[in-house]
Amino acid sequence: MARDDQEDQGGGALQPSIGQLRWRTRRGLRELDLMLQRYLGEHYPSASAADQAAFVQLLEQSDADILDWMLGRSEPPPDLANVVAALSPHR
Repeated sequence: MARDDQEDQGGGALQPSIGQLRWRTRRGLRELDLMLQRYLGEHYPSASAADQAAFVQLLEQSDADILDWMLGRSEPPPDLANVVAALSPHR
């Protein structure tokens, strides 16, 4: 049985709840906060399980790395590339 703050995404894998993810999108850099929150609201609910897992993994990365990937200053890891492309205004 899944804990109240986690959701079963099939195959027994537990993902953080939308509420937990919303909290984790609050990074302290307003522009990044807005882009992450927009993805969470507009793309995350209909994203594949792999892309949802990639978004959760993305939230574990540093703000500087996420911004560099989104702005095209460096390439994201392949497992995060789809999510970064959906977030990025320049890709």
